[in-house]
Amino acid sequence: MKIDNLNNVLESGIESLKNIINVIKISEELDTGLLKKENTALVIVDMINGFAKKGNLMSSRINDIIPSVLKTTKICHERGFKILAFNDEHSLNSIEFKEYPVHCLKDTWESELIDELKEFKDIKIIGKNSTNGFMEEEFKNWMNLNNNINNFIVVGDCTDLCIMQFVITLKSYFNKKNEESHIFIPLDSVETFDSTEHNGELMNIFAVYNMCINGVQIMSNIK
Repeated sequence: MKIDNLNNVLESGIESLKNIINVIKISEELDTGLLKKENTALVIVDMINGFAKKGNLMSSRINDIIPSVLKTTKICHERGFKILAFNDEHSLNSIEFKEYPVHCLKDTWESELIDELKEFKDIKIIGKNSTNGFMEEEFKNWMNLNNNINNFIVVGDCTDLCIMQFVITLKSYFNKKNEESHIFIPLDSVETFDSTEHNGELMNIFAVYNMCINGVQIMSNIK
């Protein structure tokens, strides 16, 4: 890959970006009443203290989606869907700390589910030591035990990291087996962070586009 003319890239890129945004804007509400409870699960990704409340990688953007994630979780709980949560957790020698500052150490407050979600006692919590929860053996075991589930509603953070990696891998898993699957992302319940070189709004858009072209269904919210 090379960039020969930055101005041309920016000019054509703006038009492409506008088109992507227009597609995202027309995303529809997901009626969970149309989903069979025995075939559906909610997956909550990294709604933990270290990202939503306080820590080296805490983001106010993630804190802001807590009410929406809580609402989504309540709806899924009332529908009788299975609920699973990935909690980022690392040891001090985690190889991931070569790319990110130390965060969410195992058995610390940072790696715990936020208090707002602790009222749901039936949440299955799986710790993860990478940005892709699908890689965890415990999740693979859960999938084998729940092989009737092919509808997944995925919420949490970060849209362009843990969310995107998980859902594209999940979709690829079903595609490889030539099996039907429906993976839903409610936009009101996912978020990423801001930093100097990481514009949260822009990264959200790119991530949503990448998920969309890989067969993930983008929804405005759920009911």
